[in-house]
This record gives sequence, structure tokens and C-alpha cells, in this order.
Amino acid sequence: MVEPRRLATRAAATRLAESLAEPLGQRIGYAMRGEQKRSAKTQVEVVTDGLFLRVFKRILRLRGWRAFSSMNSMSAAKMQISPLHF
Repeated sequence: MVEPRRLATRAAATRLAESLAEPLGQRIGYAMRGEQKRSAKTQVEVVTDGLFLRVFKRILRLRGWRAFSSMNSMSAAKMQISPLHF
């Protein structure tokens, strides 16, 4: 899962872990710049969009990609596309 804000990331991970009656950091974890709560047992990790993009760009670079476009949102009035150049 990707959440845009640090507080939302932490809250979403906490809510998921509580719904499974498990401690945060076991099966459900989270990560953001400078903070993480996860373990080797983590199956679902909630991350901020900034961390997701950094990891995603690193993976694409390793595979030889030079650019990528992602569709952020789309409505009848507007379509927002973000090019990633690296």
C-alpha cells in the first residue's frame, strides 16, 4: 500500500494490524524516510509515496530503464501524468 503522508502511513498500518489482532511490525508493517516498523515476517508494508518512488526508480535503473510515466489520477476534467526521469 502507498500512502501520501507519514501520519496516514502509520495510521493505515496500525489499523490493518489491529483488524488482524496482531502487533504492528509482524505481518503488517510500515516504512518511510527515517522510520520503519517491520520484520522478516512482514507480508504487507505500507509506505509513503516518496519511499515507493525511490525504490521503484532504483529497480527500473537496475533493469536499464531511463524514463517512466505514471498516471496519478484521471477524471473527466483532468488527467495527471508524472514522468520520472533518472
